[in-house]
Amino acid sequence: MRILFIILFFNLYFYGNAQTQISGVLTDEFDNPVSNASVIVLNTDSELVKAFSISKSDGKYTLNFDLKADSLLLRITHISQKKVEQKVANKNQIIDFKLEGEVQILEEVIFKKTNPISKKGDTLTFDVESFKSQKDRVIADILSKMPGIEIEPSGKILYQGKPIEKYYIEGLDLLEGKYDLANKNIPADAVEKVEILENHQPIKALDSLNFSNNTSLNIKLKNGITTTGTAKLGAGITENNQNFIPFLWEANITPMFFGKKNQLIASYQTNNIGNDVSSQLRSFTLEDWIANSQVPKKEDWLSVQKLLPPNFTQNRWRNNQIQMFSFNFLTKLKNDYQLKTNISYFYDTQKRFGNTETTIFLPNIEINILEKNQNKLINNELEAKFILVKNSTKNYFKNELEIKKQWNSQNGTIQREEQNNNLLISQQMENPFLEMTNTLNWIIPVKSTKKTIFNFNSTINYQNDVPSLSINPVVFSELINENTIFNQNDSLKNYDKIIQYLEHSTFFTQHSISFVKKVKSISLSTKTGIQTNYQKLKSNIDIKNETSFEDNFKDFRLSNEFENNLSFAHYTAFAELGTQYQKKNWKIKFDILIRLHYFQINKKIENEKQNENIERITFEPNLKITKEINGYWKFSAGGNMKNNFGTINQLYNGYILQNYRNIAKNDVPLKQDFNQGLNAGFNYKNPINSIFFNGFYTYTYTKSNLLWQNSFDENGTATLKGVLRTNYSSSQMLNAMASKFFYKIKTTFRINSMYMISQNVAFINEELKTIKNKNLQLGGKINTDFSKYFGLTYSNSFSFLNAIISDEKLSTIEQQNHQIALSIYPNEQNYISLKADFYRNKIKENNAVVQKSQFLDMLYRYTFSEKSVDLEFSLTNILNTKQFVDISNSSFFYTQTIFDLRPRQILAAVRFKF
Repeated sequence: MRILFIILFFNLYFYGNAQTQISGVLTDEFDNPVSNASVIVLNTDSELVKAFSISKSDGKYTLNFDLKADSLLLRITHISQKKVEQKVANKNQIIDFKLEGEVQILEEVIFKKTNPISKKGDTLTFDVESFKSQKDRVIADILSKMPGIEIEPSGKILYQGKPIEKYYIEGLDLLEGKYDLANKNIPADAVEKVEILENHQPIKALDSLNFSNNTSLNIKLKNGITTTGTAKLGAGITENNQNFIPFLWEANITPMFFGKKNQLIASYQTNNIGNDVSSQLRSFTLEDWIANSQVPKKEDWLSVQKLLPPNFTQNRWRNNQIQMFSFNFLTKLKNDYQLKTNISYFYDTQKRFGNTETTIFLPNIEINILEKNQNKLINNELEAKFILVKNSTKNYFKNELEIKKQWNSQNGTIQREEQNNNLLISQQMENPFLEMTNTLNWIIPVKSTKKTIFNFNSTINYQNDVPSLSINPVVFSELINENTIFNQNDSLKNYDKIIQYLEHSTFFTQHSISFVKKVKSISLSTKTGIQTNYQKLKSNIDIKNETSFEDNFKDFRLSNEFENNLSFAHYTAFAELGTQYQKKNWKIKFDILIRLHYFQINKKIENEKQNENIERITFEPNLKITKEINGYWKFSAGGNMKNNFGTINQLYNGYILQNYRNIAKNDVPLKQDFNQGLNAGFNYKNPINSIFFNGFYTYTYTKSNLLWQNSFDENGTATLKGVLRTNYSSSQMLNAMASKFFYKIKTTFRINSMYMISQNVAFINEELKTIKNKNLQLGGKINTDFSKYFGLTYSNSFSFLNAIISDEKLSTIEQQNHQIALSIYPNEQNYISLKADFYRNKIKENNAVVQKSQFLDMLYRYTFSEKSVDLEFSLTNILNTKQFVDISNSSFFYTQTIFDLRPRQILAAVRFKF
């Protein structure tokens, strides 16, 4: 790794110093600076554009380029000045120009678009009309065609392979990261441009003090005041199937208003056709992730054994009934304050039907588990967020109050084949959850020079989680009998249900103050604070008999081996010293975080208290280096060290029944992980030729003091215990993506790849095994409207997964899918779409197991142009494919899942814009 970074550093140094830089000042006849003039470098032989710049408000321009020639041609143009062309030597130099004014009388002007992407400073502007086709309805349809921009299936937007930081609409952050709601509902006709804001600092008070390498996105509307929105109402029927409702519906009513002082997006959506509209409520903002990175996340303590979602289009398998409501309002107050209200609620019922075959690879033996699953999952969630924010160059203030309440539940049945007998297992889980968070961030300049600021941060979080899980019949009977003493006339055979009760609460606070001072090209910062993380856990396991009313069969609480009563406190005092250096095209950031940790662990076992106090001190450096070259290339590298400690979920001394297959206890010392990470990457953008590509490499290495021991019985049920043993794990990942837009044929071409290697160790039935995983993914996409009457979208992906357990190579899993959609435009009112999907899964072994699935869909749309109304008819799963086979691997087991799919269905809908 040292060699890699030495090579990278010298490449950056020599490549950066191989560039030619020409700069200067443009003035007019009266010595006034000339702004917005185009300064272009051309090859003297072919007049090929090699670099360009736009003069700033003070008339200054700067050109960086790499040209292997003795001389070059400089061309300067401006609408009110005469064109200047001058041949100059190819060397670093400063050249000032005095331009001569010229009045031009234009009798007729014909504008012809030659480039849909323009660049000014750190802002790239994409012309929406250049990417739009007749089939597009919302802005997400357009964004997916723009080179350099990706939209993941979850709705997250990436630019040059990294998530965007902010999603603005006319410069305002209405949705606070939940931008998928806007992305899938803002009409494409309402948008004029999409702006990519590179190196964007969203906090104006920090703009001249803390540089940013993050990117944000801004939607520019056609009208300054816009009342718009979408609505869709649909109904249909599905082919007879006992697992699916025969009558189908879909509704989406989403009005919007965007004004100078107010913005509003409200939405009500419901359907049972497989669309997960609740995904539009997910938050993708980096700001929230950074602010709450230390806040404990909700633990999934218990769960029913359920069919995991397959890795393909969700509306082909999702059997749902969902209702979703969202209200988002922003208003500008006096003194640059804004008030935001974001309220959302959804109720989603899902049913899943299918079969699972799990193969567990143990020393000298393999265990096969065959299960027929039926699940019913209910997600019932309410979230409200109230934000008061002031974002000005003088100061910054943001207070955010967030409340989340969940009433989720899961149930299901599993039919297992065991020694020619069918075992029926029923499961039921309730999972009520409450979370409240208040976050305050306040920045005040200390001096009017804006070179020094004071920053106060405060986060307070409370969580309460009360899940319960019941399973019929009683599982882990051997373990229960070993640790339980029954009455003389009683035994485990008299009970038919086991219930896990659990209550977990968390109180978290973090308060910090920091100062930032800028001295020339260097920003110095200090940050000090305290953090408290207090958690309590209570749990117990009962067994019941619900088929008899005799006194002998009342509820029975198991022994202390199946109980937990403990508290955990983690107090931290920290200090962080930071340095940022920015000059010309270099950006260097170095931070070192020093933490003093104090832990209190209190356990109550058989009315006896066990107390443990632990102290630790950690040092965590972090380095980031960025080098920009000639406006096209950007290189980055970095490294960090970090310490992570276990919490209450890794310290409980009594067994917890996690699901019908797994029961765990972690009566071990405090877990500590020491992580080291290295990364390097580059990206290239050429707006003139609409070319974007990037590549990233990451390496992580972890040292841990604990290891998990998995003990399986012959039925595949596992007992998990923590073991005190130093162990190491590592992973490496390489990503690359390239895209280009061909303007003349309106075609976007994209390719991407990912390769990852990971290694770790695990105890499997008391034998220590080294587990290696390799994963290669390749993909591509082409989106073209090459003709007035036809359009085509084709995408594919290939995946190869391989696992090695202590030099024993397991079967390779190969997966591929192809999706092709043909668009036909007979005229402006009619649109026809034909879509075909092909999936292939293969386990590569002596007798290769190959699973194939094909799908065909059709859509017809008629548009009433004057009223902007669409009438749509869609036919889905024309081939009536009934099942899909998904194959996955994880550590030391394979899982093959057969999903029951949605049958053939037809839907009629009307869509219109407000």
